[in-house]
Amino acid sequence: MPMRMMSKQGMAPTKDLGEGVSGAAFLMPPRDGRDLAIYSRWYAMKVLVGAMGWGLWGCGGAAGPFVAPEAVEGGWKMSGKEGFEAEDWLKILKIRQAVRVRYEGPTDVEVEFYEMPGETAAFECLQKYRAKGKEDRFYKRNVFVVVRSGHPNREMMMDFSRALQKGL
Repeated sequence: MPMRMMSKQGMAPTKDLGEGVSGAAFLMPPRDGRDLAIYSRWYAMKVLVGAMGWGLWGCGGAAGPFVAPEAVEGGWKMSGKEGFEAEDWLKILKIRQAVRVRYEGPTDVEVEFYEMPGETAAFECLQKYRAKGKEDRFYKRNVFVVVRSGHPNREMMMDFSRALQKGL
């Protein structure tokens, strides 16, 4: 009996495993009860592994707690850092931590970092946040960021914001 042969339908080469069970049984329509059982088990395993993979991918968050960068490209350096109590609407989204950081450089900037449980929660923060004056906001991965500056030139703050977003 040959080791490699084409299936009866000519779909794929199969390896004969003896007693009429082929190695590519999942590619062929079931011919009898035994092929149907092999196909069913294979299909159930495929669905189970796929569901587990999607489930684990959806649960992905940051590997560890968020740490604000000490320096940002363009000459900004951290001058102060403090944790603070987040607003109630952020608590509903299960915020992990809120950190306020001050950076000194071409212009002084204050940044609030909100670490969320996932990227979708950070995106929801971006949608729900109400701007208060001259500020920029964005999210990257699971961190929602608000950038404020008292400098009259908004372009300086936007330069910092772009550099920070690139550095996160």
